[in-house]
Amino acid sequence: MSRTLSTAIVLAGQMSLGIVACTEVGGGDSSAGETGAGPELEQYTPDQANWETFATKPFEGGTNQAHDPDGVGWISAEDWAAAAWDGTIYNPSQMTPEAFAAALCPSVDRVRGIRAVFYQHKPFADNQNPTKAEVDEWHRIAINHVRALVGYTSEDRQVKKDHCMFARALWGDERKFTTMWDAQYPGTEGSAAGPCQGSNNAHCGASFIPDPVDQAPYLPDAHPSCTA
Repeated sequence: MSRTLSTAIVLAGQMSLGIVACTEVGGGDSSAGETGAGPELEQYTPDQANWETFATKPFEGGTNQAHDPDGVGWISAEDWAAAAWDGTIYNPSQMTPEAFAAALCPSVDRVRGIRAVFYQHKPFADNQNPTKAEVDEWHRIAINHVRALVGYTSEDRQVKKDHCMFARALWGDERKFTTMWDAQYPGTEGSAAGPCQGSNNAHCGASFIPDPVDQAPYLPDAHPSCTA
C-alpha cells in the first residue's frame, strides 16, 4: 500500500499557495486537536529559502485572496463540498488505480477532506501572510491527513519534521536551479548529485549534500551535520 500511495499522491504548492494539492503523477492521523499557528512553532525551512514571491505571486490578477482553501478563487464552495471526507478508508489493493486516485484527489487541486482539516487546525495566524514555521507545520498536518485516508494513523506512520530533510530539499533545489555550489563542488553533469545546468534529469541535485562547514548556516546552532 505504501508504494501505491507514494506514487498516487504528492503534495505541492498550488500556484505557490500554502494549500495542499494533488498532482497527476499517480502516486495518518489527522493530528486532531492540534493547532498549527502559534509563536511556539519551530521553523524547519532554512532562512536561506527565498519566499519573496510566496507573498505576492499567488495574488496577481486578483483571483486568489489568501493561502487558505476558501481564498483560492477558482475552487468553488460546491467543489470543496464534493471533496469532503466521510471517514471512509481507501484501500488501493481493493480499487483500480484510477478509482484510488479519484477517491483521494477529486481533482488535481483538491485533496479529499483537506479543507476541513485546514479550518480545524487553523494553521496560519494570518492566511495572507503565513510564516515559514506555520507552513512547515501545516505540511506535517496535511501529509498525515493523506495517510489517514488510507488508514495509516499509528504513531510509526506519522510524518515528523526533520531539519536535515528540510535543508536537503533546499540544497537539492539550489544545486538543480542555480550554479551557487558548482565551483566548490564539481561533479558529473546531470547526476543525482549534480551539477545540473543543462541537464534534463528531473532528479538532478536530489542527493547533493555540502560539507559540514557549508551546512552549518542552514541548520540550528549545534545541530549535527546531515548525511545521506
